[in-house]
Amino acid sequence: MIREVVIDIETKKSFEDVGGHEHVDKLGVSVAGAYFYEDNSYHAFEEHEMPLFEERLGRCDRIIGFNINHFDIPVLLPYFHGEWINEIPRLDLLQEVAKKLGHRISLDSLASATLNAKKSGNGLQALAWYKEGKIDLIKKYCLDDVRITKELYEYGKKNQKLFYTSYFKTEKLAVVAEWNDVIPRTGGGVAMGFQGRLL
Repeated sequence: MIREVVIDIETKKSFEDVGGHEHVDKLGVSVAGAYFYEDNSYHAFEEHEMPLFEERLGRCDRIIGFNINHFDIPVLLPYFHGEWINEIPRLDLLQEVAKKLGHRISLDSLASATLNAKKSGNGLQALAWYKEGKIDLIKKYCLDDVRITKELYEYGKKNQKLFYTSYFKTEKLAVVAEWNDVIPRTGGGVAMGFQGRLL
């Protein structure tokens, strides 16, 4: 079985709070959401549960997400033991689509045109919910984004294309989706060098 994981994270702080995009590692995690193909399950992890999230990611064959290379992974790194996560193959849907289009595009644009679905919130709302202590709302929103990303990944894998709306939202356009198959990693996990474990 291929142990792929779809992830999305929400943060405690904004870029404005930490002094700009160059300080992405200081944003902090409020909630990390994940879908595990291994057991067909969704999970939301709070900040104090990052060791469990790290352990589960350490066993996967590929991490899938939207803008994970420039956002999610850098935000997560301070919580992990070393940079072992860079040894795990990743599929960043935003990066793959941007290669084809020559520009970035929003998750909402892809979701609405491809899946006829809409995001249930936005990052600014999630930041406000964190300040208000509404962690359950953040979890729901985060897992909604995980579900949308998962469905886009599966649609692209099956149909070799995704759809998005034009800048003026007057037409639906297609972009080629070429997701490479992932090869299961040998050894069952990444040696993270803590507590003597091989995860």
